[in-house]
Amino acid sequence: MDIEERVLRLVSEELSIKLSKLKLSDRLRVDLGMDGTDAVEFFESFAAEFNVDCVELQDRWDDYFGPEAAPRLPGTNAIFLAGSVVLAILIAVLFPRLHFWTVCLLVLGIWIVVLSAWAQLNTVRERKNPTSQQITIAQLIEAATTKRLIL
Repeated sequence: MDIEERVLRLVSEELSIKLSKLKLSDRLRVDLGMDGTDAVEFFESFAAEFNVDCVELQDRWDDYFGPEAAPRLPGTNAIFLAGSVVLAILIAVLFPRLHFWTVCLLVLGIWIVVLSAWAQLNTVRERKNPTSQQITIAQLIEAATTKRLIL
C-alpha cells in the first residue's frame, strides 16, 4: 500500500468518512469538518503513523483549527440572556394562558432552532470563503512522504 492510500485510509477512519468520498483537494477543517479535539487526535495519529514532524503546526495551531465548540463573541451570554427574557415576556404577553414552564420550553426550542440555523449559515459561509488557513489531504500526503508538515 503506497503512502497516498495510507493517508487517505487514515483520514477516512479517523473522520468516519467513506474513502470514495475523499479528494486530495479536501480541506481538513472546511470540507471535512475537522476541528477541536478531533483535529488534535487526528494529528497525534498522523504523526505517529507516518513519523511526521508537526512542530510548525503546533506553533500555529490557532491559525488552522478552532476549539470544539463554536467560537463565541464577547458579550454573547448577555445578549443570549436578554434575548431570552424579551422572548419569554413577549410569549407570556401574547399567550397569557400558557404555563411558565411551557413558555420556558418554547423559548428554549426557539433558541435551539436559531442557533442551529446560525451555525449552519456560518459553516456554509466558511466553506465559500475560509477565514482560517487550511490544510489539505494533498499536504498530508506530502508531509507523510517528506516526514515534515510544511505550512
